[in-house]
Amino acid sequence: MPHAPTLSDGPPMTTSDPINLSGTWRGHYAYPIRRPEIPFDASLIETDGHLGGSITEIADMGPDSGRPLYATLTGTRTGSIVTFRKTYEGDQTIYAVVDYTGRLNADATEIKGTWTIRRESGPFVMTRPSRQTTTATRKIAEPV
Repeated sequence: MPHAPTLSDGPPMTTSDPINLSGTWRGHYAYPIRRPEIPFDASLIETDGHLGGSITEIADMGPDSGRPLYATLTGTRTGSIVTFRKTYEGDQTIYAVVDYTGRLNADATEIKGTWTIRRESGPFVMTRPSRQTTTATRKIAEPV
């Protein structure tokens, strides 16, 4: 007769998904009007398809122009579809909330999609090094 799981049995089994978006990402977004792309850095944590994290970028307009902007990120990943909401901290910007929807590429190193604020939208891209590149870099950096 099977026994009930206990703490010593380890964590409960979940569906096995080899993809995990946790880590550091670099990205940029563009406005629908002619303006330079805005770069940003994102730190993501994915647990069972739920996303959390933070985004840092430099303000490019308004009274905060040239200053860092900080935002939190919450969202989900279902297969290759990634959706998240960026919420700026404090009253740093006139747009407090931005919604993102994108598609993850096959090797989980790029997310491409669209951001939306009210009725305005534009493209975004986020990238990270491949796991093979990260592993190779780690091996090269390890002392012999």
